[in-house]
Amino acid sequence: MYLNGSWLPNEVKEMAGPDFHWGCFAYPALTDGANGIETNNFGAQVFGINKDTKLAKEAFDLITFLTKGEYDQKLADETVGIPADTTNTEWPAMVECAKPVIEQSTNRFTWACGVESNVDMTPVIKENFIKLMAGSITADEFVSTMQDAAK
Repeated sequence: MYLNGSWLPNEVKEMAGPDFHWGCFAYPALTDGANGIETNNFGAQVFGINKDTKLAKEAFDLITFLTKGEYDQKLADETVGIPADTTNTEWPAMVECAKPVIEQSTNRFTWACGVESNVDMTPVIKENFIKLMAGSITADEFVSTMQDAAK
């Protein structure tokens, strides 16, 4: 098992091969936790239109073309991605397992659950997450270190 996002199948599809079995699940809900499995992090890719452009309508029309209907479906299929257009209900096989998780999502965490809203925390998080994954600290030690660093 590997913790990642719905973009991973596209990134490793050549190495994994067509017979690789992909799966997906929501983070388990914690007893007395603030959120349940209906809360997820999704999105994070955006298009923007420069405020000074003289072609704002044309730019918006292009964004609409790319994110709706047939072309959105084509992009999803070619990039093994989740369609942006919710009326495109056919998902590429490698990410279809994420569909029930996304469909049950009614609440959204901010990007990285807000972890990067304090730039001083980023190096502490990285260092201790590596230690946690390597097994040199326990989950409780990780939590304790993060709580101390956040004070």
